[in-house]
Amino acid sequence: MIHQYGVNRVIMDGVQYLQCIVTIKDDEIIDFRTFTEEQPFTEWVGGTIEIIRKNNKMVIKR
Repeated sequence: MIHQYGVNRVIMDGVQYLQCIVTIKDDEIIDFRTFTEEQPFTEWVGGTIEIIRKNNKMVIKR
């Protein structure tokens, strides 16, 4: 199942992105992008997500 979450900040490869939508499918991040307007079907969770690459996939650092 695919879920979209809105967060305040994403950090990936040492770069910080503000106001992002993160799309997750089966514990893998399949997309993230910045946004300026409210997005449909998106759950706002706030906070910061740090993304790392593991086995050629993007995942949340835990």
